[in-house]
Amino acid sequence: MRWNASVLVVLALLLSACASGGKRGEAPDWIDGNSSAYPRSAWILGIGVADNLAVARDRARADLAKTFQVAISETSSDSTRYSTAGSAAGASDEYQAEVQRDLVTRTSQVLEGVTVPETWTDASGRVHALAVLNRSQAAMRLRQDIAGLDAAAASLLERARSANDDFERAKLAIEVVDNQRRRATAQRMLQAVDATGQGVAPRWPLAQLEADLDTALSRIRLRAEGEGEWGRLLGGSLAAAGFNVSEGASHVARLNVDVVEMPVRQGWHWRRAVAVLDLSGPEGRSLGQRRWEFKESATDAGTAEMRLREAIGRTLEAEARDAVLGIIGK
Repeated sequence: MRWNASVLVVLALLLSACASGGKRGEAPDWIDGNSSAYPRSAWILGIGVADNLAVARDRARADLAKTFQVAISETSSDSTRYSTAGSAAGASDEYQAEVQRDLVTRTSQVLEGVTVPETWTDASGRVHALAVLNRSQAAMRLRQDIAGLDAAAASLLERARSANDDFERAKLAIEVVDNQRRRATAQRMLQAVDATGQGVAPRWPLAQLEADLDTALSRIRLRAEGEGEWGRLLGGSLAAAGFNVSEGASHVARLNVDVVEMPVRQGWHWRRAVAVLDLSGPEGRSLGQRRWEFKESATDAGTAEMRLREAIGRTLEAEARDAVLGIIGK
C-alpha cells in the first residue's frame, strides 16, 4: 500500500489556515528553512512555493506534514511485518487497513493546529508560504490520547486476569492488543512531534501482548466439521486464526454451505451460496451462528466454482476468529 503519499494528500486537504498577506521586498529569514520567530525547537515548519497564494499555502502544509513521513513509514512497515508473521491473508489485509485508517485519523488530528502565519512574494512574483505547528500543543494532545489508551488497557488486563473463561480471556486479549496497536501509532506521531524524540514509553511491550493473545487463542479447543472440503477449509482457517483444532474438543464448529447453480446468462456461469458457521457446546446444544452470502461468476462452470470456494476461504480467514469468539464468548 502506498500509504505515505495518500496520508500526506489527505492531510493537506484537511488542514485549514489563515495567512498574512505577503509583500515584495527583503526575503524573510524563514525562506531558508529557519525562523527566528518560530524556532524549530518549539515549532515544526513547512515551506511552500507556487505561482499563487492558495497553492503556496497548500504546499507549505504538505511540506510540514512530511515531518511525519518517517513515523508513517515505520508504522506501515511494522504493520506489514506483523501481518505477514502473525495473520492469515484476509486478517492481514484487514489489520493493515485498520492501521492506515488510524494513522490518517491521528495525524490529521495532530495537524489541526497548523497555521500559515507568513507569506512573501519574490521579485519574480512567486509566492512563498510558511506553515507552522506548535510542538508542545500537538504533543499535549497526543500524550492525552496515549494516557487514555493506557488507562483502558489497564482495565482490560485486570478484567482478563479475573476472567475464568477461556473465550472471555481471548476476547479481552484481542481488545488489549488492538488498544496498544492504536497506542503504538500515537507513539510514532508523538516521537515526530516531541523535540526529544522520546514520546511516552509503553507500559506493556506490544510483542508480549501479541504473544499472550496467541497463547489465549491456543487454549481454546475446537473440533471442525463440515461436508467434504468445507470441514477441511474451516479447520485450516480456525488453526490459522490461532485456535487449537482437535478431534477431541468439546466445542464443535461446523460449516454448512448451500450452493445454488444459477442459469447461464450471456455466457457467464453463476454460483450463489449461503455459508453458515454453527457453534455448539459440550452437550451438543447450538450456541449460535454466523451467516455469510456469496455470489461469484466466470465464463466456465469450473472457474465459477473455484472462485466461490476462494471467496468463502478468504472470508473465513478474515472473520472466523471474531465469529467464534463473538458466538461462544457472549
